[in-house]
Amino acid sequence: MKVLVVDDSRVARRIVTKHLQATPAYEAAEVLEAPSGEEGLALFDTSIDVVISDWNMPGISGLQFVQQLREREKSWDRTDEEAVPVVMITTEGTIDKVMEALDSGVKEYVIKPFTAETLIAALNRVMD
Repeated sequence: MKVLVVDDSRVARRIVTKHLQATPAYEAAEVLEAPSGEEGLALFDTSIDVVISDWNMPGISGLQFVQQLREREKSWDRTDEEAVPVVMITTEGTIDKVMEALDSGVKEYVIKPFTAETLIAALNRVMD
């Protein structure tokens, strides 16, 4: 399994990676880290199984990142059912923001700060 973690905070990326490594279902996953949406797009290819992205980042936002990721998948002729699942982790907790993310193709939404259990539960839901 290959996981792409996109967050401008190095600490946040490390926390997500540590939570994955501490979970038996994900401990063998290859985790790629990107400090920006632009770098996340550069790393995103057909081998990525799941994306975990922050919303608020300099440059392109996490939401713009997801929208561009979905456009790229369309160019690969992937259907919505074949799309790589995205878990958004963010401080944006209003219902409007949640709906905006879901409408853009985010599959799960986790509000910061989060526990390992919350993150892993969201991952399990998108990977089932």
